[in-house]
Amino acid sequence: NYGLSKVVGDSLFTFSPKDGLPSANYAGIMEDNSNTMWLATGNGITKVSLSDLNQYQNGSLSILPYHYFNKEDGLISDNLQAANNSTVEKLEDGTLLFASIDGVSAVNPEKTNFDVSTFQPYIDEIIIDEKIIETQSSFKLKPDDKKLAISYSAINFLAPNKTDFRVQLVGIDENWVNVEDRKTTYYDYLPDGDYTFIVSAIGPDGQWSDRTASISFTVLPPFYKTWWFMSLGLLGFIAIGAGGVQIRSNMKLRALNRELETQQKIQKERERISRELHDNVGSQITNLITGIEVSNLHVKKNQQDKALSLLENLDIDARGAMTDLRETIWLLDKEKVEFGIFLDHLNGYLKRQKKYLNGMEVRLNSTVDNNSILEPGQSMNLSRIIQEALNNSRKYSNATLFEIECSQKKQSLEIKISDNGNGMVVDEEVDKGNGLKNMAYRAMEMGGGFQITSD
Repeated sequence: NYGLSKVVGDSLFTFSPKDGLPSANYAGIMEDNSNTMWLATGNGITKVSLSDLNQYQNGSLSILPYHYFNKEDGLISDNLQAANNSTVEKLEDGTLLFASIDGVSAVNPEKTNFDVSTFQPYIDEIIIDEKIIETQSSFKLKPDDKKLAISYSAINFLAPNKTDFRVQLVGIDENWVNVEDRKTTYYDYLPDGDYTFIVSAIGPDGQWSDRTASISFTVLPPFYKTWWFMSLGLLGFIAIGAGGVQIRSNMKLRALNRELETQQKIQKERERISRELHDNVGSQITNLITGIEVSNLHVKKNQQDKALSLLENLDIDARGAMTDLRETIWLLDKEKVEFGIFLDHLNGYLKRQKKYLNGMEVRLNSTVDNNSILEPGQSMNLSRIIQEALNNSRKYSNATLFEIECSQKKQSLEIKISDNGNGMVVDEEVDKGNGLKNMAYRAMEMGGGFQITSD
Protein backbone atom coordinates (compact mmCIF):
# COMPACT_ATOMS: atom_id res chain seq x y z
CA ASN A 1 0.00 0.00 0.00
CA TYR A 2 3.02 2.30 -0.25
CA GLY A 3 3.39 2.51 -4.03
CA LEU A 4 5.72 1.11 -6.69
CA SER A 5 9.23 0.40 -5.34
CA LYS A 6 12.43 0.10 -7.38
CA VAL A 7 15.39 -1.77 -5.85
CA VAL A 8 18.93 -1.22 -7.17
CA GLY A 9 21.58 -2.92 -5.07
CA ASP A 10 21.04 -1.77 -1.50
CA SER A 11 18.98 1.29 -2.47
CA LEU A 12 15.18 1.53 -2.59
CA PHE A 13 13.14 4.20 -4.37
CA THR A 14 9.33 4.27 -4.09
CA PHE A 15 6.96 5.95 -6.56
CA SER A 16 3.67 6.92 -4.91
CA PRO A 17 0.66 9.17 -5.58
CA LYS A 18 2.69 12.19 -4.42
CA ASP A 19 4.84 11.58 -7.51
CA GLY A 20 1.74 11.65 -9.72
CA LEU A 21 0.76 7.97 -9.95
CA PRO A 22 -3.00 7.41 -9.50
CA SER A 23 -2.67 4.59 -6.93
CA ALA A 24 -0.38 3.22 -4.21
CA ASN A 25 -1.83 -0.32 -4.14
CA TYR A 26 -1.06 -2.76 -6.97
CA ALA A 27 -2.48 -6.26 -7.43
CA GLY A 28 -0.12 -7.16 -10.26
CA ILE A 29 2.85 -5.82 -12.21
CA MET A 30 4.04 -6.88 -15.69
CA GLU A 31 6.68 -5.57 -18.10
CA ASP A 32 5.84 -5.67 -21.81
CA ASN A 33 8.22 -6.16 -24.74
CA SER A 34 8.91 -2.41 -24.93
CA ASN A 35 10.28 -1.97 -21.38
CA THR A 36 7.00 -0.52 -20.16
CA MET A 37 5.46 -1.42 -16.80
CA TRP A 38 1.74 -2.32 -16.56
CA LEU A 39 0.30 -1.95 -13.05
CA ALA A 40 -3.06 -3.52 -12.08
CA THR A 41 -4.96 -1.54 -9.43
CA GLY A 42 -8.39 -1.38 -7.87
CA ASN A 43 -9.30 1.47 -10.23
CA GLY A 44 -7.92 0.28 -13.57
CA ILE A 45 -4.51 -0.13 -15.23
CA THR A 46 -1.57 2.27 -15.06
CA LYS A 47 1.02 2.20 -17.85
CA VAL A 48 4.43 3.81 -17.21
CA SER A 49 7.76 3.32 -19.02
CA LEU A 50 10.93 2.25 -17.21
CA SER A 51 12.80 5.04 -18.97
CA ASP A 52 10.44 7.67 -17.54
CA LEU A 53 10.69 6.12 -14.06
CA ASN A 54 14.50 6.31 -14.22
CA GLN A 55 14.49 9.89 -15.52
CA TYR A 56 12.04 10.98 -12.86
CA GLN A 57 14.15 9.31 -10.17
CA ASN A 58 17.35 11.10 -11.26
CA GLY A 59 15.58 14.44 -11.67
CA SER A 60 15.59 14.67 -15.49
CA LEU A 61 11.78 14.77 -15.47
CA SER A 62 9.84 17.07 -13.16
CA ILE A 63 6.51 15.34 -13.91
CA LEU A 64 6.13 11.56 -14.13
CA PRO A 65 4.16 10.75 -17.31
CA TYR A 66 1.81 7.77 -17.32
CA HIS A 67 -1.30 6.49 -19.06
CA TYR A 68 -4.38 5.35 -17.15
CA PHE A 69 -6.94 2.85 -18.55
CA ASN A 70 -10.39 2.04 -17.15
CA LYS A 71 -13.80 0.82 -18.32
CA GLU A 72 -14.16 3.85 -20.59
CA ASP A 73 -11.23 2.42 -22.58
CA GLY A 74 -12.78 -1.05 -22.87
CA LEU A 75 -11.78 -2.91 -19.69
CA ILE A 76 -14.35 -5.39 -18.39
CA SER A 77 -13.89 -4.05 -14.87
CA ASP A 78 -11.89 -1.33 -13.13
CA ASN A 79 -11.32 -3.48 -10.04
CA LEU A 80 -8.37 -5.78 -10.74
CA GLN A 81 -7.61 -6.45 -7.06
CA ALA A 82 -10.47 -8.87 -6.43
CA ALA A 83 -9.07 -11.67 -8.59
CA ASN A 84 -6.53 -12.77 -5.95
CA ASN A 85 -3.28 -14.16 -7.42
CA SER A 86 -2.04 -14.13 -11.04
CA THR A 87 -3.84 -10.88 -11.85
CA VAL A 88 -1.54 -10.22 -14.85
CA GLU A 89 -0.17 -12.69 -17.42
CA LYS A 90 1.76 -12.14 -20.66
CA LEU A 91 1.22 -14.35 -23.72
CA GLU A 92 3.95 -15.28 -26.22
CA ASP A 93 2.77 -12.65 -28.71
CA GLY A 94 3.10 -9.93 -26.05
CA THR A 95 -0.60 -9.64 -25.25
CA LEU A 96 -1.28 -8.89 -21.59
CA LEU A 97 -4.18 -10.50 -19.72
CA PHE A 98 -5.71 -8.73 -16.70
CA ALA A 99 -8.04 -10.77 -14.49
CA SER A 100 -10.98 -9.37 -12.54
CA ILE A 101 -14.04 -10.82 -10.84
CA ASP A 102 -16.04 -9.96 -13.99
CA GLY A 103 -13.70 -11.64 -16.45
CA VAL A 104 -10.40 -11.16 -18.27
CA SER A 105 -9.37 -8.10 -20.29
CA ALA A 106 -6.78 -8.56 -23.08
CA VAL A 107 -4.50 -5.64 -23.92
CA ASN A 108 -2.18 -5.39 -26.93
CA PRO A 109 0.53 -2.93 -25.77
CA GLU A 110 1.50 -2.06 -29.34
CA LYS A 111 -1.95 -0.60 -29.97
CA THR A 112 -2.06 1.63 -26.90
CA ASN A 113 0.48 4.20 -28.04
CA PHE A 114 -0.95 7.63 -28.73
CA ASP A 115 0.72 10.39 -30.73
CA VAL A 116 -0.11 13.54 -28.81
CA SER A 117 2.60 15.69 -30.39
CA THR A 118 -0.06 17.34 -32.56
CA PHE A 119 -2.59 18.11 -29.79
CA GLN A 120 -3.35 21.79 -30.31
CA PRO A 121 -4.37 23.75 -27.21
CA TYR A 122 -6.49 26.89 -27.64
CA ILE A 123 -7.09 29.95 -25.52
CA ASP A 124 -10.89 30.27 -25.35
CA GLU A 125 -11.72 33.26 -23.20
CA ILE A 126 -10.16 36.21 -21.37
CA ILE A 127 -12.08 37.62 -18.39
CA ILE A 128 -11.00 40.76 -16.52
CA ASP A 129 -12.93 41.47 -13.31
CA GLU A 130 -15.79 39.20 -14.49
CA LYS A 131 -16.00 40.97 -17.89
CA ILE A 132 -15.26 39.02 -21.07
CA ILE A 133 -12.94 40.83 -23.47
CA GLU A 134 -12.74 40.08 -27.17
CA THR A 135 -9.15 39.65 -28.35
CA GLN A 136 -7.09 37.24 -30.41
CA SER A 137 -3.64 38.73 -29.98
CA SER A 138 -2.86 40.88 -26.94
CA PHE A 139 -4.57 43.07 -24.35
CA LYS A 140 -3.88 45.50 -21.52
CA LEU A 141 -4.90 45.60 -17.87
CA LYS A 142 -5.43 48.94 -16.16
CA PRO A 143 -3.80 49.53 -12.76
CA ASP A 144 -7.18 49.15 -10.99
CA ASP A 145 -8.03 45.82 -12.70
CA LYS A 146 -7.91 43.19 -9.97
CA LYS A 147 -8.66 39.71 -11.33
CA LEU A 148 -7.63 38.03 -14.57
CA ALA A 149 -8.98 34.63 -15.70
CA ILE A 150 -7.71 32.78 -18.80
CA SER A 151 -9.67 29.76 -20.07
CA TYR A 152 -8.26 27.20 -22.49
CA SER A 153 -8.94 23.79 -24.04
CA ALA A 154 -7.39 21.17 -26.32
CA ILE A 155 -8.94 18.98 -28.98
CA ASN A 156 -8.40 15.33 -27.96
CA PHE A 157 -10.61 12.87 -29.83
CA LEU A 158 -8.76 9.84 -28.42
CA ALA A 159 -9.54 10.42 -24.76
CA PRO A 160 -11.42 13.71 -24.26
CA ASN A 161 -11.73 13.20 -20.48
CA LYS A 162 -8.03 12.50 -19.98
CA THR A 163 -6.35 15.71 -21.09
CA ASP A 164 -4.33 17.61 -18.51
CA PHE A 165 -2.64 20.97 -18.88
CA ARG A 166 0.41 22.86 -17.73
CA VAL A 167 0.73 26.63 -17.86
CA GLN A 168 3.46 29.20 -17.53
CA LEU A 169 3.15 32.94 -17.06
CA VAL A 170 6.39 34.28 -18.48
CA GLY A 171 7.36 37.15 -16.23
CA ILE A 172 6.20 35.35 -13.06
CA ASP A 173 6.71 31.59 -13.39
CA GLU A 174 10.23 30.27 -13.89
CA ASN A 175 8.94 26.78 -14.78
CA TRP A 176 5.78 25.09 -15.99
CA VAL A 177 2.93 24.74 -13.50
CA ASN A 178 0.93 21.49 -13.75
CA VAL A 179 -2.79 22.35 -13.36
CA GLU A 180 -4.06 18.82 -14.19
CA ASP A 181 -7.51 18.93 -15.87
CA ARG A 182 -8.35 22.48 -14.72
CA LYS A 183 -9.25 24.59 -17.77
CA THR A 184 -9.10 28.07 -16.24
CA THR A 185 -6.17 29.78 -14.53
CA TYR A 186 -6.65 32.83 -12.30
CA TYR A 187 -4.28 35.69 -11.45
CA ASP A 188 -4.90 38.43 -8.88
CA TYR A 189 -3.19 41.83 -8.58
CA LEU A 190 -0.36 41.26 -11.05
CA PRO A 191 2.43 43.86 -10.84
CA ASP A 192 2.85 46.18 -13.80
CA GLY A 193 4.90 44.80 -16.68
CA ASP A 194 4.76 42.66 -19.81
CA TYR A 195 3.63 39.02 -19.63
CA THR A 196 3.07 36.04 -21.91
CA PHE A 197 0.68 33.24 -20.90
CA ILE A 198 1.51 29.81 -22.40
CA VAL A 199 -0.52 26.60 -22.13
CA SER A 200 0.44 23.07 -23.17
CA ALA A 201 -1.64 19.87 -23.17
CA ILE A 202 -0.72 16.35 -22.08
CA GLY A 203 -2.53 13.39 -23.60
CA PRO A 204 -3.51 9.95 -22.30
CA ASP A 205 0.01 8.57 -22.81
CA GLY A 206 1.63 11.12 -20.51
CA GLN A 207 3.34 12.95 -23.39
CA TRP A 208 3.26 16.72 -23.63
CA SER A 209 2.17 18.09 -26.98
CA ASP A 210 4.81 19.89 -29.04
CA ARG A 211 2.25 22.62 -29.70
CA THR A 212 1.31 25.42 -27.33
CA ALA A 213 -1.11 28.34 -27.25
CA SER A 214 -0.05 31.73 -25.94
CA ILE A 215 -1.25 35.28 -25.51
CA SER A 216 0.68 38.36 -24.42
CA PHE A 217 -0.59 41.20 -22.28
CA THR A 218 0.61 44.25 -20.41
CA VAL A 219 -0.31 45.43 -16.92
CA LEU A 220 -0.15 49.21 -17.06
CA PRO A 221 1.67 50.94 -14.20
CA PRO A 222 -0.11 53.26 -11.75
CA PHE A 223 0.25 56.93 -12.53
CA TYR A 224 3.03 57.48 -10.00
CA LYS A 225 5.23 54.94 -11.82
CA THR A 226 4.66 56.28 -15.33
CA TRP A 227 7.45 58.06 -17.16
CA TRP A 228 5.53 61.31 -17.40
CA PHE A 229 4.86 61.43 -13.65
CA MET A 230 8.50 60.78 -12.80
CA SER A 231 9.52 63.37 -15.39
CA LEU A 232 7.26 65.92 -13.73
CA GLY A 233 8.81 65.08 -10.37
CA LEU A 234 12.28 65.67 -11.79
CA LEU A 235 11.19 68.96 -13.33
CA GLY A 236 9.70 70.01 -10.01
CA PHE A 237 12.96 69.23 -8.21
CA ILE A 238 14.96 71.27 -10.70
CA ALA A 239 12.41 74.08 -10.51
CA ILE A 240 13.13 74.57 -6.77
CA GLY A 241 16.55 75.95 -7.66
CA ALA A 242 15.54 77.84 -10.78
CA GLY A 243 12.60 80.20 -10.71
CA GLY A 244 12.35 80.42 -14.48
CA VAL A 245 12.20 76.66 -14.83
CA GLN A 246 9.58 76.56 -12.08
CA ILE A 247 7.24 78.85 -14.01
CA ARG A 248 7.56 76.74 -17.11
CA SER A 249 7.05 73.56 -15.11
CA ASN A 250 3.90 74.96 -13.50
CA MET A 251 2.47 75.83 -16.92
CA LYS A 252 3.06 72.28 -18.14
CA LEU A 253 1.52 70.89 -14.98
CA ARG A 254 -1.62 73.01 -15.40
CA ALA A 255 -1.94 71.88 -19.01
CA LEU A 256 -1.58 68.28 -17.92
CA ASN A 257 -4.22 68.75 -15.22
CA ARG A 258 -6.63 70.17 -17.80
CA GLU A 259 -5.99 67.16 -20.00
CA LEU A 260 -6.59 64.80 -17.08
CA GLU A 261 -9.84 66.61 -16.25
CA THR A 262 -10.97 66.20 -19.85
CA GLN A 263 -10.15 62.49 -19.73
CA GLN A 264 -12.07 62.18 -16.46
CA LYS A 265 -15.12 63.81 -18.06
CA ILE A 266 -14.92 61.39 -20.96
CA GLN A 267 -14.61 58.48 -18.57
CA LYS A 268 -17.61 59.66 -16.55
CA GLU A 269 -19.66 59.92 -19.74
CA ARG A 270 -18.75 56.38 -20.74
CA GLU A 271 -19.66 55.16 -17.27
CA ARG A 272 -23.02 56.91 -17.61
CA ILE A 273 -23.68 55.09 -20.89
CA SER A 274 -22.61 51.83 -19.29
CA ARG A 275 -25.02 52.35 -16.38
CA GLU A 276 -27.81 53.18 -18.79
CA LEU A 277 -27.21 49.91 -20.61
CA HIS A 278 -27.07 48.07 -17.30
CA ASP A 279 -30.52 49.41 -16.49
CA ASN A 280 -31.82 48.20 -19.86
CA VAL A 281 -30.38 44.75 -19.33
CA GLY A 282 -31.73 44.85 -15.78
CA SER A 283 -35.22 45.35 -17.14
CA GLN A 284 -34.70 42.42 -19.51
CA ILE A 285 -33.62 40.22 -16.60
CA THR A 286 -36.67 41.37 -14.63
CA ASN A 287 -38.88 40.26 -17.54
CA LEU A 288 -37.10 36.89 -17.57
CA ILE A 289 -37.64 36.40 -13.84
CA THR A 290 -41.31 37.31 -14.20
CA GLY A 291 -41.64 34.89 -17.10
CA ILE A 292 -40.06 32.08 -15.06
CA GLU A 293 -42.50 32.73 -12.21
CA VAL A 294 -45.44 32.56 -14.63
CA SER A 295 -44.00 29.36 -16.11
CA ASN A 296 -43.84 27.81 -12.63
CA LEU A 297 -47.53 28.64 -12.14
CA HIS A 298 -48.35 26.86 -15.42
CA VAL A 299 -46.40 23.80 -14.24
CA LYS A 300 -48.25 23.73 -10.90
CA LYS A 301 -51.54 23.85 -12.83
CA ASN A 302 -50.35 20.99 -15.10
CA GLN A 303 -50.41 23.37 -18.07
CA GLN A 304 -47.23 21.89 -19.54
CA ASP A 305 -47.75 23.19 -23.09
CA LYS A 306 -48.09 26.78 -21.91
CA ALA A 307 -45.05 26.42 -19.66
CA LEU A 308 -42.94 24.97 -22.49
CA SER A 309 -43.99 27.69 -24.94
CA LEU A 310 -43.19 30.41 -22.42
CA LEU A 311 -39.78 28.88 -21.61
CA GLU A 312 -38.90 28.76 -25.31
CA ASN A 313 -39.64 32.50 -25.57
CA LEU A 314 -37.63 33.16 -22.39
CA ASP A 315 -34.67 31.30 -23.89
CA ILE A 316 -34.74 33.62 -26.92
CA ASP A 317 -35.04 36.70 -24.67
CA ALA A 318 -32.16 35.55 -22.45
CA ARG A 319 -29.86 35.01 -25.41
CA GLY A 320 -30.86 38.41 -26.75
CA ALA A 321 -30.00 40.06 -23.43
CA MET A 322 -26.57 38.42 -23.40
CA THR A 323 -25.89 39.47 -27.00
CA ASP A 324 -26.99 43.03 -26.17
CA LEU A 325 -24.61 43.18 -23.22
CA ARG A 326 -21.64 41.86 -25.18
CA GLU A 327 -22.32 44.21 -28.09
CA THR A 328 -22.32 47.21 -25.79
CA ILE A 329 -19.16 46.15 -23.95
CA TRP A 330 -17.40 45.90 -27.32
CA LEU A 331 -18.61 49.36 -28.37
CA LEU A 332 -17.71 51.02 -25.07
CA ASP A 333 -14.26 49.49 -25.16
CA LYS A 334 -13.38 51.40 -28.35
CA GLU A 335 -12.09 54.97 -28.25
CA LYS A 336 -12.76 55.35 -31.98
CA VAL A 337 -13.98 52.82 -34.53
CA GLU A 338 -13.16 52.66 -38.23
CA PHE A 339 -16.32 52.21 -40.29
CA GLY A 340 -14.93 49.03 -41.88
CA ILE A 341 -14.45 47.46 -38.43
CA PHE A 342 -17.95 48.63 -37.44
CA LEU A 343 -19.38 46.89 -40.54
CA ASP A 344 -17.50 43.67 -39.74
CA HIS A 345 -18.90 43.70 -36.20
CA LEU A 346 -22.41 44.49 -37.50
CA ASN A 347 -22.13 41.65 -40.02
CA GLY A 348 -21.22 39.26 -37.22
CA TYR A 349 -24.24 40.39 -35.19
CA LEU A 350 -26.60 39.92 -38.17
CA LYS A 351 -25.26 36.40 -38.78
CA ARG A 352 -25.80 35.46 -35.13
CA GLN A 353 -29.39 36.75 -35.32
CA LYS A 354 -30.18 34.71 -38.44
CA LYS A 355 -31.49 31.72 -36.47
CA TYR A 356 -34.13 33.94 -34.79
CA LEU A 357 -35.45 35.51 -38.03
CA ASN A 358 -37.73 32.68 -39.24
CA GLY A 359 -36.09 32.56 -42.67
CA MET A 360 -36.05 36.33 -43.28
CA GLU A 361 -33.13 37.31 -45.55
CA VAL A 362 -30.83 40.11 -44.35
CA ARG A 363 -28.68 42.18 -46.72
CA LEU A 364 -25.99 44.71 -45.77
CA ASN A 365 -24.58 47.02 -48.47
CA SER A 366 -22.15 49.91 -48.05
CA THR A 367 -20.37 52.46 -50.25
CA VAL A 368 -18.83 54.27 -47.26
CA ASP A 369 -15.04 54.62 -46.99
CA ASN A 370 -13.95 51.90 -44.56
CA ASN A 371 -11.34 54.25 -43.06
CA SER A 372 -13.98 56.75 -41.95
CA ILE A 373 -13.99 57.22 -38.17
CA LEU A 374 -16.96 56.78 -35.83
CA GLU A 375 -16.88 58.22 -32.32
CA PRO A 376 -17.85 55.81 -29.46
CA GLY A 377 -21.31 57.36 -29.05
CA GLN A 378 -21.96 57.22 -32.79
CA SER A 379 -21.03 53.55 -33.18
CA MET A 380 -23.20 52.57 -30.20
CA ASN A 381 -26.24 54.60 -31.33
CA LEU A 382 -26.03 53.30 -34.91
CA SER A 383 -25.87 49.72 -33.63
CA ARG A 384 -28.88 50.27 -31.36
CA ILE A 385 -30.96 51.84 -34.18
CA ILE A 386 -30.24 48.91 -36.52
CA GLN A 387 -30.92 46.34 -33.78
CA GLU A 388 -34.24 48.00 -32.89
CA ALA A 389 -35.27 48.13 -36.56
CA LEU A 390 -34.39 44.45 -37.07
CA ASN A 391 -36.30 43.47 -33.92
CA ASN A 392 -39.41 45.42 -35.02
CA SER A 393 -39.30 43.91 -38.50
CA ARG A 394 -38.97 40.38 -37.08
CA LYS A 395 -41.88 40.82 -34.68
CA TYR A 396 -44.44 42.81 -36.67
CA SER A 397 -43.78 43.05 -40.42
CA ASN A 398 -43.99 39.44 -41.71
CA ALA A 399 -41.18 40.50 -44.05
CA THR A 400 -39.01 38.09 -46.04
CA LEU A 401 -36.26 40.66 -46.77
CA PHE A 402 -34.55 43.14 -44.44
CA GLU A 403 -32.02 45.47 -46.07
CA ILE A 404 -29.45 47.96 -44.73
CA GLU A 405 -27.78 50.44 -47.12
CA CYS A 406 -24.92 52.70 -45.95
CA SER A 407 -23.83 55.65 -48.09
CA GLN A 408 -21.74 58.79 -47.68
CA LYS A 409 -22.72 62.26 -48.86
CA LYS A 410 -19.89 64.76 -48.37
CA GLN A 411 -19.39 64.85 -44.59
CA SER A 412 -22.65 63.05 -43.78
CA LEU A 413 -23.40 59.37 -43.27
CA GLU A 414 -26.79 58.04 -44.42
CA ILE A 415 -28.15 54.65 -43.36
CA LYS A 416 -31.35 53.44 -45.04
CA ILE A 417 -33.17 50.49 -43.43
CA SER A 418 -36.07 48.83 -45.26
CA ASP A 419 -38.08 45.62 -45.47
CA ASN A 420 -40.79 44.18 -47.72
CA GLY A 421 -43.27 43.66 -44.91
CA ASN A 422 -46.81 44.81 -44.14
CA GLY A 423 -46.04 48.48 -43.67
CA MET A 424 -47.53 50.66 -40.95
CA VAL A 425 -49.37 53.86 -40.13
CA VAL A 426 -46.37 55.93 -39.08
CA ASP A 427 -48.06 58.38 -36.66
CA GLU A 428 -49.92 55.59 -34.84
CA GLU A 429 -46.80 53.42 -34.50
CA VAL A 430 -44.74 56.30 -33.10
CA ASP A 431 -47.44 56.96 -30.47
CA LYS A 432 -47.73 53.29 -29.44
CA GLY A 433 -44.35 52.71 -27.80
CA ASN A 434 -40.83 53.82 -27.14
CA GLY A 435 -39.07 51.84 -29.91
CA LEU A 436 -39.30 54.39 -32.73
CA LYS A 437 -38.98 57.27 -30.26
CA ASN A 438 -35.73 55.84 -28.96
CA MET A 439 -34.42 55.43 -32.50
CA ALA A 440 -35.23 59.07 -33.26
CA TYR A 441 -33.63 60.19 -29.98
CA ARG A 442 -30.42 58.29 -30.76
CA ALA A 443 -30.22 59.89 -34.20
CA MET A 444 -30.72 63.34 -32.64
CA GLU A 445 -28.04 62.58 -30.02
CA MET A 446 -25.55 62.06 -32.88
CA GLY A 447 -26.59 65.37 -34.45
CA GLY A 448 -28.50 63.63 -37.21
CA GLY A 449 -32.05 63.25 -38.46
CA PHE A 450 -34.54 60.36 -38.42
CA GLN A 451 -37.22 59.82 -41.07
CA ILE A 452 -39.86 57.06 -41.41
CA THR A 453 -41.85 56.27 -44.56
CA SER A 454 -44.26 53.41 -45.28
CA ASP A 455 -45.83 52.35 -48.57
